[in-house]
Amino acid sequence: ISVSPLFPNETYANITVSWIGVDSPAADDWIGAYCPFQNDTTAFITYIEVGTGAPYGKPYPYGPYIPYVNSSASTWADGHGNVTFSLPDIRCNYEFLYLRRSAEQNGASTSTVIAQGADPVTFKFGQPIGVHLAYTHDPTEMRVSWNSGSTALPIVSYRPRGSNALFQAQGGTT
Repeated sequence: ISVSPLFPNETYANITVSWIGVDSPAADDWIGAYCPFQNDTTAFITYIEVGTGAPYGKPYPYGPYIPYVNSSASTWADGHGNVTFSLPDIRCNYEFLYLRRSAEQNGASTSTVIAQGADPVTFKFGQPIGVHLAYTHDPTEMRVSWNSGSTALPIVSYRPRGSNALFQAQGGTT
């Protein structure tokens, strides 16, 4: 399995997972996205079946939970292909596995890992997400908060209405 890009710069990125050389592929083989993989094939963030392009061969009734593109619809049976997940930066390292459903056990299917990507996808931490503005008890101030995944001291740049001057305020971390 190969994955690209490994270091996305955006807070939401299209991640392409490619595979080649899979023996005896099945339409319900699947690519699982994990955050990260911890030896539990059922703990995926999302997945795509290589032959059908959707979970259990059926599209979600209201669209996919995680947008994706299945470019392997005509090549999966030859043991190669690629899919593209559109994934958010949720402050973890994504890992991707090619899996095969192997058995039904107590009403649930079990899967066998066929291949695993060598390197995780690591978003470049520090890009603010979840920005929140709030009034305080003082009408001359405002509280600004966000999640950045960074330990650096936060700095907010602002410009008062009607002014060309740029100001900065240093904050704290929790």
